[in-house]
Amino acid sequence: MPAFSNAAMRSFHPFFSNCAHKCKNTWDILTKDNGAAIEIQTWMNKISIDSIGQGGFSHDFRAFEGEQPIVAKMFDADDASTSFLNMLPTLLLFFPWLDKLPGQRKKQARRLGESLKGIADEVWARARKGEVSDGMGETSVMSRLMRAKGSESGLQLSREEVLDEITVLVLAGYITTSTTLTWALVELARNPDAQKKLRDELAQYDGDQLSYDELMNNSILPYLDAVTHETLRLHPAATEVERAIQDDLIPLSSPVVSASGAPISQVPVPRGTLVAVPIAAINRSPRFWGPDAASFRPERWLDGAAESGPAEELVGHRHLITFANGPRTFLVDEEEKLMWCALQTVLSVLARHFSFEIDGGNAQKVTILRGRSLPARMILGENGKPVTLKVTRDPA
Repeated sequence: MPAFSNAAMRSFHPFFSNCAHKCKNTWDILTKDNGAAIEIQTWMNKISIDSIGQGGFSHDFRAFEGEQPIVAKMFDADDASTSFLNMLPTLLLFFPWLDKLPGQRKKQARRLGESLKGIADEVWARARKGEVSDGMGETSVMSRLMRAKGSESGLQLSREEVLDEITVLVLAGYITTSTTLTWALVELARNPDAQKKLRDELAQYDGDQLSYDELMNNSILPYLDAVTHETLRLHPAATEVERAIQDDLIPLSSPVVSASGAPISQVPVPRGTLVAVPIAAINRSPRFWGPDAASFRPERWLDGAAESGPAEELVGHRHLITFANGPRTFLVDEEEKLMWCALQTVLSVLARHFSFEIDGGNAQKVTILRGRSLPARMILGENGKPVTLKVTRDPA
């Protein structure tokens, strides 16, 4: 828990801010004439991997210096949206025999494992030399984990535990943050009125160094907070989760009629049954969010519509179940804090200085799909081309 406390999340803010400004400085050059068409997810990948590496375990992947870490390269293939091999890590969970198949993707997976193991070995070796703070940075997630473990048992994390923690931070943190940042900019490009409202709000503040506390205070930046909520509602990183439950009776919101004609108001579920919770479907359900549930409308978080009426039945932060809920969702809760920090920080920089348009078509008519890959790459229609935005420097 100390690794993901509010203080720890506050320490992530400078890394996201620094990477967002690196992105801004490069875009300033690319867009200096009449703007530029930019493949947006590639840049959000750079922000995510560098921020997670530096804030998580004081490792610089140097994505903005032109280096392409294997974790980014593995998920950046042009055909990532439809490639069978891109789905291999997930498929292996259900079909272990696929691991025996040859192929380039298998080699990349092995290289990914070797790369993360090398980083973990360096972190573990520094810790063994007593360099947890000086070598890793006083505020990194890994240094906090090690200090917490040491204070409780007098032992440092084992080499295997360090590798596990770094793998979770890189894969979970990088994948979810990159995907959600991309969706946020895509939605702003689709909705120019919302984009202008956000830019006008951010323009009220001098400079780009809004503090973590200012960014996370919805009374200071209410529209930024609303854009963040609406992005997470429409585009949860995990579209569904599964839970194995005890013997239970699950009540139905309204009775259904069985084949025999008898009304059924609850469903018996035996112990161990896997129950799928369709997060994306619930977050877009008109039953809870009204007739415009499928629309990007940040105002719903300002006028009270999102937190009144049927949505009050949903248990979660402000009735959002994007990060699930319940007694076993601690890590998910911390992922939520990390995502919140990333969205608020990066949007406060990029949306302040640039305007975004869907490149090559009417914003509302262009079909943008979530690719079948990890991370879920944004693609244009079924042709699988990456989403490109027309990025223009805001004259103000």
